[in-house]
Amino acid sequence: MTSPEIAVERGPKDVVTTCHHESIEEIVRHNTIVGQYFFDRAAMRFFASRILSTVYGGRFFVTSERDTHEDGAWDGKRRYTVRECVDGRIETRSDHGEFATTQEAKNAARELVALTELRTIVRSIQEDQVPLELVFGADALTVH
Repeated sequence: MTSPEIAVERGPKDVVTTCHHESIEEIVRHNTIVGQYFFDRAAMRFFASRILSTVYGGRFFVTSERDTHEDGAWDGKRRYTVRECVDGRIETRSDHGEFATTQEAKNAARELVALTELRTIVRSIQEDQVPLELVFGADALTVH
């Protein structure tokens, strides 16, 4: 079975400017292609890391880690973190181990997708210099 292609748009000098991944496997492959080691087995073992399988908005995903060290901050409990694939690199978008449950982390990832989409809409409106009243309606912008 062949791996799916990574869906990327290329900018000047073949720099990846945006990416949209359909699966964690695509993110892992992209991370490896750009020479990063986030998904390295030894590193994941050291942090007792696991990767949840859902990708949100083509680039956000959730990991879990368990602090196995004697002076561990989490008393050996598993905690969850929201990550983002940016040009193949993995960025942490929540505090490390911020969430106590998978559901909290998944909700945070969904909120980041919505926020990212909203920023894209606003940026597009600003670039085209479209009055917000025309987009949202004058009543929507009135403070009550």
